[in-house]
Amino acid sequence: MIKKISLGFALALALIGTAKADTLEKVVIQDVVGRRNVVVTNPQTDEKVFLHVKPGCGDLVVSQPVSLLITGDLNGNSDFLKIDSIHQCAIDQVEPFTQKLYVRQFTNGNSEILATDESGQDYLIGYGELCQAIPQFRESWIFVLQGNKTLAEGDRLYLPDNTGSCSIDRLEKQAVAKSTTPSKPSNTFDRQRPTSVSGLKAILGNKQIYLTWKAAQDDRGIAYYLISTSTSAIDTKDIGAAAMPNVVQEKSLRHTVTGLENGQRYYFYVAAVDTSGNQSSDWASALATPADIFVGTSITPRLNMRIEGQTTQFFYLRWDRIPNATRTTVYLDVDGKRAYSNTHYETRTFQVSKSADRRGKTLTVTVRTSGLNGLIREEKIDFKF
Repeated sequence: MIKKISLGFALALALIGTAKADTLEKVVIQDVVGRRNVVVTNPQTDEKVFLHVKPGCGDLVVSQPVSLLITGDLNGNSDFLKIDSIHQCAIDQVEPFTQKLYVRQFTNGNSEILATDESGQDYLIGYGELCQAIPQFRESWIFVLQGNKTLAEGDRLYLPDNTGSCSIDRLEKQAVAKSTTPSKPSNTFDRQRPTSVSGLKAILGNKQIYLTWKAAQDDRGIAYYLISTSTSAIDTKDIGAAAMPNVVQEKSLRHTVTGLENGQRYYFYVAAVDTSGNQSSDWASALATPADIFVGTSITPRLNMRIEGQTTQFFYLRWDRIPNATRTTVYLDVDGKRAYSNTHYETRTFQVSKSADRRGKTLTVTVRTSGLNGLIREEKIDFKF
């Protein structure tokens, strides 16, 4: 007797048969750019790719054996780089490439770069607007995917750290005297970064914070220091000044940040820049909350709402506990329309789904804390994806 099965059930069986399971593949790191951009061979395609990984794996080095936990295809969607059974980091960028370009300098109002390929040939390159983050990679490597053996207009540029990709719009090969043509970027350029700033201290003040630090060291001298102020924590390893908020320059070893709000927690970051424009690889950090300590003003603590992380599917939000709060209400608005609300006795976390219908829209999360005598504190945060 032949049993009939429904079309839906047959389709489900077909999908199960063709679905790709998670795989764990061992690879060796062939190159490291910055701290979290590594070059490996894609075990699924045998092509050379670079991966940008998020924090969690520590310092990655050339020739280090690692494993790739791949969901379906290696594309940065729910893929991970694993060091061991404990240490792993999410992969959020996977790009095939044919070679690297060393960015030397910018011309024409930062709309063009002078770059050198791995053979030592110099090019003047005009790039698309989607590579606006390229200035932070001066005297560093970026990646290029060529359609043919030689670099050409239309080839694709990929920036490290998942900061952008665009096409080459204009290309001009630069003549270089044979006697001075390097096989790789010349060492006559000062590429040595200054040491990181140490001993950063943040001294409390009324609507201001007084910062002091110890001098960084460099073989050619320190030109100035960069100071960044933020209301949220930032992973600053190998981050250029263009990606940091509220950056100012200071030539001395002290700086006063004014115009702050009492009771608000602030993060302060300081990096050194040498006379050749090289920036220290990491930023010294300090945390402080200004207050009117001289008159003993009572300050209501802030929630300090922040996005603590995100995946391809969710944003993860967190805020601080408010003393004496007996209930917390969380609201989610999408382009001003209420999508969610709920009241808890005590909660300090919330996750927001990156559903397709929310893409490009303004997401607003409002947290309202109340006590026995009514409202204590209300704060909100806006973000998009």
